[in-house]
Amino acid sequence: MKTNYICAVHMVIVHLCMAIALICLLSCGKENLDTDKEFRIFLKQADSLNFANQQGAALAILEAIRPILPKLPAVQSEYYQLAADASGHDLEQMNLYADSALMCIEMHTDGRPKTKVYLAALIKNGEVKFLRKQYREALRYYELARQVSGIESCNDGSVTGKIAGIYFDQKNYRQAATYWSESYRLLESCQEDESREKLFSQKHNALIHTGLAYQYAGDLDSARHYYQMDLKFIQAVSRSSMDWESIAPALISLYDHMGGLELDAKRYTLADSLLKASVTVEVPEPDVMKVPPLLKLANLYLNTNQREKAAAVFKSSETLLNRHPSADQASRLSWYELYSRYSYKYGNPADAYLYLGKFNRLKDSLDLSSSSLLKLDIDREFKSINQQQMLEKLAQANWLKKVYIIVAGLMVVFAIVIILFIYRSLKRNRRNQEEIHLKNVQLEKLNKNNIKIMRIMAHDLRNPLAGITGLADIILIDDPALTEDTRHMITLIKNTGTNSLEMINELLDSGLAENEDIMVTEVQDAEEILCDCVELLRFKAADKQQQIKYIRNKLPTFAHLNYPKIWRAFNNIIVNAIKFSYPDSTIRIEVTLNADDLLISIADSGVGIPEKDRERVFDMFSAAKKTGTSGEVPFGLGLSISKSIIEKHNGRIWFESQAGVGTTFFIRLPLAKKHGII
Repeated sequence: MKTNYICAVHMVIVHLCMAIALICLLSCGKENLDTDKEFRIFLKQADSLNFANQQGAALAILEAIRPILPKLPAVQSEYYQLAADASGHDLEQMNLYADSALMCIEMHTDGRPKTKVYLAALIKNGEVKFLRKQYREALRYYELARQVSGIESCNDGSVTGKIAGIYFDQKNYRQAATYWSESYRLLESCQEDESREKLFSQKHNALIHTGLAYQYAGDLDSARHYYQMDLKFIQAVSRSSMDWESIAPALISLYDHMGGLELDAKRYTLADSLLKASVTVEVPEPDVMKVPPLLKLANLYLNTNQREKAAAVFKSSETLLNRHPSADQASRLSWYELYSRYSYKYGNPADAYLYLGKFNRLKDSLDLSSSSLLKLDIDREFKSINQQQMLEKLAQANWLKKVYIIVAGLMVVFAIVIILFIYRSLKRNRRNQEEIHLKNVQLEKLNKNNIKIMRIMAHDLRNPLAGITGLADIILIDDPALTEDTRHMITLIKNTGTNSLEMINELLDSGLAENEDIMVTEVQDAEEILCDCVELLRFKAADKQQQIKYIRNKLPTFAHLNYPKIWRAFNNIIVNAIKFSYPDSTIRIEVTLNADDLLISIADSGVGIPEKDRERVFDMFSAAKKTGTSGEVPFGLGLSISKSIIEKHNGRIWFESQAGVGTTFFIRLPLAKKHGII
């Protein structure tokens, strides 16, 4: 309470001083403003008020100084940007001010300006268009801001954060995390004369949203890392002279997100401590920012059967939501859902049904509102925007028109040549048949040569890649002094090299193989080959804390086999089982001997194969490929290769699967005695 009182008195004094200064300035007359220096004092004050969520006071200052607005494009643009911020929830007025801010710069500049104010105007227009749900227009302004940013790293960091927010709203959390972390990197290198409070807020938002995006993506370790970075950043700033009213909201938000992370990890004691810390931070009005941590506390108390505590935080959060009707609808949605659960759990089904209905109606409304955003393909839109800008440049230089004329003329000439050629060809006899056949033979030879060359190139690429992977591995083992970031980057190099080697091996065994190669077989014990394969892969399974349970057949299982090929098929299927099984699971391999054939089953308890993908899993480079449970990179070749090998052995492969339960692959191979060998 004491802090709130001091902040209120401080703001009253500031407003009185500004009012006196305004009166003096207006009494002096507009002609006494030789520069924009005096005017910018009021702009900075309006900016501070906007940042403190006091848009009414900011708009009052801006309206008062409008009669003395200098005829300087940059100052006018900055004025209209602040007016857009001060417009609050009036999107139409905000849009008019944002357009005016951009027009002030463009009308007084030849070509494309690259000033800081121009970049800020582009970003402001992107923000307003996004609020108006004109998403493609917003992306156009953000892309233009990125193109003209140059060395303006602060603006570049800001626009990168805006793009991250769009990816986050689309639930593309990993892409959002990547953009927000890049935004923080750019803001860290910012050397411009930015407001300390604004730069602090931008850096804090970049860090905390990076952590939140990773949390929503299920990567709790990365989320915890960025939350810790944000905590250290806030602690460092709190030791400076920055006002508490700028730091307090950041602390509330950080403790709230950290508590939510520990709640997701079911570490309830730590989550309770962090969320209580968030709620108890002293902060000036509005205090509606304490609703999210209160709701997380309610969820925690529901999970731990603490009814009285849950009732208390529900009451507190409801009071704040009722006091601020314009609060974030997501908080109100969470309140409805949690209170419905609370009512049902403690024997009040009527209230549970009532609030569940409110939850569903509000959720449907929010889903409908965001449906157009979810359908937006951001990468495609950026590509389309760039293409459109290229066409506009061509139109401005009148080049496009000339290109169309030249192309049209060439097409006419080409069409005439084709007509003449067809006319002459119709009169020829069939003597060209032999020549065409000869050319086809030559083309076929050339194609074979190309395949051989590609095989040689793919084979030769393995040596440097293996060297890179080996060197990275040696560095990781032999240099314990590596920093965490350096070790992470070297690990990425090693993993990338390993994945590239696997891709090359897959290509050498599939797309670059010669179809007419004769597969030589001999009578061998299939189970011995399978056993060798299992023993080699036990280490790979152990890396994921998995076990391979191998149930051997006690009788010989002789068949006509090509050892390297059939070993490859067995290896691919078992590796797939390891890749798509969860840690601490078991992979079951069993061999059954029948009268004429043997049956091998390889069963996992992994993610399973969805119904929609089952027709395509054996297709080479199938679009149905999925990432492994530990992020293993899929190539989409293994099952296709295995199917081809088994069918060349006169065998058959198929599978049975249930999504979320697991998959069992079956391999049936004919025994040698079926062909009279033994």
